[in-house]
Amino acid sequence: AKSPMRSATQRKLHAALDPTPASPEIIGALRALSTLEAPGSFAARRGLRSIVERQGLELNQRLLSSFGELQAQLDATERELDGLCEASGLAVARLQSTRAATEVLISQTLRLKEQVRQAAQRERLAVALAEALHLSAEHEAVLNTPQDAPLSLEALLEAVARVRLVGSRGRRLLGGKFERLGLQVASQMAAYEERGYSAILRWLTSEAPRLPPNTPAETLAPLRRGVASLAGQPAMLAICLHEIVAARREAHRRAFYHSLSLP
Repeated sequence: AKSPMRSATQRKLHAALDPTPASPEIIGALRALSTLEAPGSFAARRGLRSIVERQGLELNQRLLSSFGELQAQLDATERELDGLCEASGLAVARLQSTRAATEVLISQTLRLKEQVRQAAQRERLAVALAEALHLSAEHEAVLNTPQDAPLSLEALLEAVARVRLVGSRGRRLLGGKFERLGLQVASQMAAYEERGYSAILRWLTSEAPRLPPNTPAETLAPLRRGVASLAGQPAMLAICLHEIVAARREAHRRAFYHSLSLP
């Protein structure tokens, strides 16, 4: 059996001959020990421990000083972070306030857009109503022709047709939210309609006496249209027929007397 002393010696020899390089920590420790200069006496070797402890104390003091500076820097960094957090909180509060104000502006903008849309819709409705319930200047001029002025049957018939159309549209507005407008339009168109039929009656009673007894059918076509337009006005139609019959009777009477006077 191998003795313990021999085994320890072999291990030391094996470690000395081992080609594995030492670690950086061991190399640094050996370099630190190499800086220690002390005599090789026994008393000097006994004081080596105090030297090592003193240097270790100095190293610890330097580390402690470095840690103090690091702690101061960390405290400064923490204060900066606190300031950043406070500034971030203020920024978040401002953003929330800005968001609330923006939501109010968006709501007001949407409300204004809706009001503009409704105003445009009302304007289009007003334009449509004005076009549907309006007489042109030409139609009004025809209906307002003085009694002693010449009349045109075609213009009168066209104006009366427009008046009846507008009057029917006005009556459709009765019972709704535009009832007042409907009453106004219906009343105005009724007056225009009566005026137009009266003008047609004047035209018929003035044209019938001018026709000769043997008038061709195509010449009587305007007279027929005028009489037909009075179909919805019984009183005026009766007056018109009476006047036309009297005028035609007088024309035939004059023609008969004239034929008797011929050689």
